[in-house]
Amino acid sequence: MDSFKVFSRANFVARDVELIESDHFAGFKRPTFTTKNAYRDWCSDPKTAHSFFSLIEGINPHLRVTRRNMPKQIHGLVADFDSSDIPLEDIESSLERISSRFKPTAWSRSFSGGVHMIWVFEKPILFNDKKVWESFLDGFNAEVGLKFVLPGFDEPAFKSYSQYYEIGHDWVFLDHRIEETKVVSLMAAAINATKYVAPDTSELSWEVINSKVAELFPEVGELSDGQRTNRFWDDSADAEAVIVTAAGCHCFTGGQAFVPWEQILGREFVEEVFEDMAAAAVASVYKVDQAYFVKDGKDVWRPVSSQVLETYLACEFGLSTRSHRGAPSESKQALNMVRRDRTLDGVTEALYRREEIVEEGGLRLLNLGRVRVLEPVGEPVKWGTSFPWISDYLEKLFGEEQLPYFIAWLAHFYTSARNFNLQNGLAVAIAGPPSSGKTFLSTCLTSKLMGGSEEASAFLTSKDKFNDSLFKFPLLTVDDAVAASDPKASEVYTQMLKKITANQSISIRAMHRSPVSITWKGRIIVTMNEDVESLQMLPLTEYSLLDKISFFKVSSPGIDPRTNWHKHMMPELAYFAQYLADYEIPEELRGEKRFGVKPYHHNELLKSASEAGPAAEIEDLIQEWRTWYFGRSSTSLEPQDNEWVGGAAALMKSLKEGNFDFRGTNRSLGRGMSRLSAQDNCNWITRLTESHRGNSYRIISQRWANDIPETVKGPF
Repeated sequence: MDSFKVFSRANFVARDVELIESDHFAGFKRPTFTTKNAYRDWCSDPKTAHSFFSLIEGINPHLRVTRRNMPKQIHGLVADFDSSDIPLEDIESSLERISSRFKPTAWSRSFSGGVHMIWVFEKPILFNDKKVWESFLDGFNAEVGLKFVLPGFDEPAFKSYSQYYEIGHDWVFLDHRIEETKVVSLMAAAINATKYVAPDTSELSWEVINSKVAELFPEVGELSDGQRTNRFWDDSADAEAVIVTAAGCHCFTGGQAFVPWEQILGREFVEEVFEDMAAAAVASVYKVDQAYFVKDGKDVWRPVSSQVLETYLACEFGLSTRSHRGAPSESKQALNMVRRDRTLDGVTEALYRREEIVEEGGLRLLNLGRVRVLEPVGEPVKWGTSFPWISDYLEKLFGEEQLPYFIAWLAHFYTSARNFNLQNGLAVAIAGPPSSGKTFLSTCLTSKLMGGSEEASAFLTSKDKFNDSLFKFPLLTVDDAVAASDPKASEVYTQMLKKITANQSISIRAMHRSPVSITWKGRIIVTMNEDVESLQMLPLTEYSLLDKISFFKVSSPGIDPRTNWHKHMMPELAYFAQYLADYEIPEELRGEKRFGVKPYHHNELLKSASEAGPAAEIEDLIQEWRTWYFGRSSTSLEPQDNEWVGGAAALMKSLKEGNFDFRGTNRSLGRGMSRLSAQDNCNWITRLTESHRGNSYRIISQRWANDIPETVKGPF
């Protein structure tokens, strides 16, 4: 009979252990005790020199197994059946019932008359983890049926890797060892059942693992998760005592319980792999202020916290959340990579731009914009054939003269946006009778076509200075806003229209944030009724605005306002979009490059806009003065009889000479002259110079303004 080795302590308080052979057990004699308490006191007495054994070897084999000296190898198992005076025939009968594959190696009597049953492994197996250990014991218990072997099975003691047993007496040695293959199979099942991942390890993809294994160990073949194999990287490899995982190899033999891939494939290689993984993971992550932005399943940027981002990086890219050798985890290193290399200055919603990052005023901004035009049907269409309701509505709304200008304006807007190259464009003012479909045109048809709109009356009239919600939309609408009843408000409104239309850079103001300048090339549509009060929404023409805006006067298309216009429009809108996508703007409607198309100014609306401004009163006064001043030489074409040059003070003096009743000041008169000289329809007044003494103007007679002989015009 071959003896086996055990790890023996002299008493229950001794730290040191020694390796002894089982055939030395006879040399230890236990004193006789009358009570169990006396026995326990003896076991815990530091002076006791006896043998208390275990089949579990610590990392330091010379010290008892504890949490500080964790198990390294399992040489066998001990089960305690703590029942007094178990009859010998019961023991022998139970041994017969145990499967031949798991027959015990020995058994002995305990102090109380119970039984210690010992199973010694053919070869020791490496210890992995407490959960794996318990799962391994559960598997062994299932094979042997320990609860049914003998009464009084002490399961807590069986599962405690730090349990030591007094050697007892009446040893019986049997000729059995648990085969290595059986033990390895049980441990492999425990590894797979617990999904155990060794601490301080990171997982690789199987594609990466197999590619490098094929390069270094071509004889191995393809590996997969949970596969049994041998220590293929070790020249002394024995039986298939390895479980392969994405983190490394769980070994049951060979001296190291878990071998990470960096040890097998090379640390430098694995570090490069994880650097590449981290770089790929953060390629779709940015940091703005305290938030991280990632794209969701619909390709939309969403802000997340650092904790949520770590989970995202782990689930989507396989980055570990555990630290490795005291270093930050892979996910935390990836977060630091984002903070270091992918931090931006802010966010914006750039219109019709594909770039993730846009630069505005030296700032790098994350583009959250999702606005896109309605896509066309993809097949050629003719006017009205595939969108009869829309074409009929627009023809009746604008009429034959105005419609080409509106279509050219809309096509320029739509095609440049669809091509992700949005160009500047004209603002549009539309006046017409109530229920004619003006608002439907702006907030429904054009809005649906271009991807959205926002009502901007409060901002354009300076009633709301916070505009961050406006400029994420391509279309700003103003519908019958009351702004122009106050001349000062009308002036502010006009200046805002001019600024937004002419300037690409817009200062975005949000509550509790500093202003940010962005590029906005959208459009503004102002709709109003045609009564005198509503027409005050027309912008003033004295601010050089006419080249930046079209005035359309529309008629009722004769459609019953009670019908569902939206229901008629939507089935046809993609066909109308196709018409616009294919539309070639006629040469006669092409404007300067800045705005793409020529503006249209309905005569009645142009007159209303001109008469509404604060310079209109000054214009009437100077027109009367012109009739008087130049009427004194009514037929002469000589320059001295057809032009007047001077400033506001000189004109004030001339007004008094002609007995004109003007109660304003030189300053208000000068302001009016300046505004008139800037208007496109006042070709009779020109500003000549500007100095510390004020502006100088040239005013010409009506006959020169209407029909000036080329030979006498002179330089203006």
